[in-house]
Amino acid sequence: MSVRVGGRHLPALTSLRFFAALHVVLHHHAWLAARQQSTRAGLTGAVFNAVDVGFVAVSFFFVLSGFILAYTYLPQVERGSFSPRGFWLARFARLYPAYFVSLLPGIGFVAAVVTTSGVGFGALLVATKFTMLHAWLPSTARGWNDPTWSLSVEALFYALFPLIVVGVARLPRRGLLPALLGAAFLVFAVCALRAWMDARGIGGLRPEEIDRLFARLPLARLPEFLVGVLLGRHFLESPLSARRAQLGLYGWGALVLVGLAFSRSIPGSLMGSGALLVPFAGLVFCAASADGPMIRLLSARWMVLLGEASYSVYLFHVPVHSLLVRVWRPGLGPLEYGAGLIVDVLAVVLVSIAVYLLVEVPGRRWIRARWGHLPARAVAE
Repeated sequence: MSVRVGGRHLPALTSLRFFAALHVVLHHHAWLAARQQSTRAGLTGAVFNAVDVGFVAVSFFFVLSGFILAYTYLPQVERGSFSPRGFWLARFARLYPAYFVSLLPGIGFVAAVVTTSGVGFGALLVATKFTMLHAWLPSTARGWNDPTWSLSVEALFYALFPLIVVGVARLPRRGLLPALLGAAFLVFAVCALRAWMDARGIGGLRPEEIDRLFARLPLARLPEFLVGVLLGRHFLESPLSARRAQLGLYGWGALVLVGLAFSRSIPGSLMGSGALLVPFAGLVFCAASADGPMIRLLSARWMVLLGEASYSVYLFHVPVHSLLVRVWRPGLGPLEYGAGLIVDVLAVVLVSIAVYLLVEVPGRRWIRARWGHLPARAVAE
C-alpha cells in the first residue's frame, strides 16, 4: 500500500468532539430532568427531539476514533515503525488517568450495591469497572457513572487495533471500497438483528434489555470503528482535489440523514446501533478535507482546548449533574429549566478543562516517564 501522508494536524476534528460530547450532555440533562419531573422539562417537540437523540453521538465517537488512529498510525505501519506496545501505552496514558478519577465520586454507589446485591457482585463491579471490562456483562454495564460503558467498548477497539491496522495497511487498493462497504453492511446487519429481536422478543428479553445489549456490547460496536479505520485509509490515499470533489456528496447526505434522525423518523433502537453511520462518516471526512470560515473557527485555539477537554466532558457530566441536583433542582418551566441547563453545562465545561489540565496532561507525562517513551501524540487526540 502506498499511503499519501498529509503531514498536517486536523484540529477541526478535535473541536467536533466537544460538540458531540455536548450533545450527550444535553441528552442526559433533559432525560434526567424529564424523569425527575415526569415532563419534557419545558422543551418544545422539535427541540426535545434534537436533544433526545444525543445518545447517537457515541457512534460518532467510534467512527472518529477509527479515522484518527488510521490517520496517525497507517503511515507508521508503512514505514515499519509501528509498535503495538507503544500504541497500547499511548492509549492507556490518554484514557486512564481521567477515567480513574471519574470513578471516584461514585464509590458510594458501590457501597449501596454491596448492601443490596452482596459483596461478590460488588467486587465484580469494582473489578470490571477499573479494568474497563464492564460493558461485557449486562449486569455491570450500567450504573456508577453510566456513560463509561463506551470506554469499555473503546478498550476492545484498542486491544485489536494493532491487528486491524496491519490488515488494513496490507489491503490492496482495489479491495478498499469492498472492505468499507462490508464494514458498513455489518453495522446495518447489527441494526437489523436488533430490530428483529425487538419485534420477536427473542430470549424472553424486553425491548429495552435488547436495546441495551446491542448498544453496549463491545463486539456489536466494532464494525463502526472498522468503518472509521477504512475511511482513514481512504482519506490518506485520496488527493486533496478528489477529497474536495466529494465534499458535496458527503455533506448533503449527512444533512439529510441527520434531519431524519432529529425528526425521529428513524427508530431510536436503530440509531443507537449505528444507523447514522453514513452521516457521521461524511461529517468526519468533510471536517478533515474542507477549508473555509467554519473550519478556521473549529481550528481556533480556544475551540481546540474545548475539544481536548471533551473526553472529560463525557466522563464527568453525570457526576457534576448529580452534585448540582442535590444543591439546586431546576423547576418545571422552560425558563427555570434553561437556567439549570446553563449552570449544568458551564460547570461541566469548567470541571472538564480543569481535569484536562490537572489530571489528563500530567497523567500522560507521568506514564510516559514511568513506562517509556511514547510515540508522537495522536493527531486530534
